[in-house]
Amino acid sequence: SGIVWVGSAAILFTIAILVVAYATLGYSFDRWNSLSLQRLSAVRAGWLDPAMLRVDDVLSSRWTVGILRLATMVALVGFRRWRHLLVFLASIVVVEALAYELAIFVASPRPDGVRIIGNWDGPSFPSPPVASLAVTLVGIVYTLVPSGRARSVAKWLAGGTLFVFAFARLYE
Repeated sequence: SGIVWVGSAAILFTIAILVVAYATLGYSFDRWNSLSLQRLSAVRAGWLDPAMLRVDDVLSSRWTVGILRLATMVALVGFRRWRHLLVFLASIVVVEALAYELAIFVASPRPDGVRIIGNWDGPSFPSPPVASLAVTLVGIVYTLVPSGRARSVAKWLAGGTLFVFAFARLYE
């Protein structure tokens, strides 16, 4: 599963580099993104709107991410895992900086023809809240959960949480 995470990051990084390097590819990506989100919004279920908005509110909150990060750092200090703590902090800094820079250079506009039902600020790609939650959850899994079956289960839970959160962000 580590290969899947690295592969996913490499694909995202490659898309971002290609979009920056080739403006026409960026426009094609924006059109594909708009078309995909128009199709997704066409199958919205009214009963699911409040649930998706609540998921987005909770998981995109700086408080939620901050509490998770602080608890992880306290646990790592308590277990005296200094290297894990430094890697966790460095990962947070790198991902937050990349998400910020990508939001400036690659910022894809919100798609045309899709009614946004939530309070979503910023571009549609990249999504800094998704990046923040992703680096936090992956850091928790790899620094606090022992390797083996427990870590495999934790990776699936973290991936499922990220999928639901990303879907909630797209859904709205």
